[in-house]
Amino acid sequence: MGQIPYVNTFQRILRDYLVEHFHLLLNSGMLQEEKMGMPFSLIAHFIAGAMINTLTWWLEKGMTVPPEVMAKNVALLLAHGVYHMPGINEISTES
Repeated sequence: MGQIPYVNTFQRILRDYLVEHFHLLLNSGMLQEEKMGMPFSLIAHFIAGAMINTLTWWLEKGMTVPPEVMAKNVALLLAHGVYHMPGINEISTES
């Protein structure tokens, strides 16, 4: 599929908005950055990147998956991660 004009600009604006939004949520007082073991900024960028790339995939695939299903899938992936999805038994972290 061809590149949509201004897609990089849109992605950058959306990324900045999402990072700010998630950073504010993380700093709302419910979580403590020291206990998370990583900077809130890293978490905010990770979530924003995942959402933008998932949205890009969905648009490039012609939005064949209903929005409600996409929202559920993204929420599951963000909440539980790939390693806790059905069908994945055990993943070794040893190399």
